[in-house]
Amino acid sequence: MNPMRTLLIALMMTLATQVGADTKKYGKKECNDISAVIDFLLSTTPNLWVDLEKNPDDNKKALELS
Repeated sequence: MNPMRTLLIALMMTLATQVGADTKKYGKKECNDISAVIDFLLSTTPNLWVDLEKNPDDNKKALELS
């Protein structure tokens, strides 16, 4: 396939997904709440990976990480 055609298709697909997207504005409280949740998830993820490395057949841990 022609590289320019591939690039054009990729660009069109990207623009098409952005056309229907609304811009959401969050207040300070919502931003702080979202940030707190992200911080919590980032702090617990390494422990889940360590547990999964110890027992790679643990489907429950694998599901939590997915």
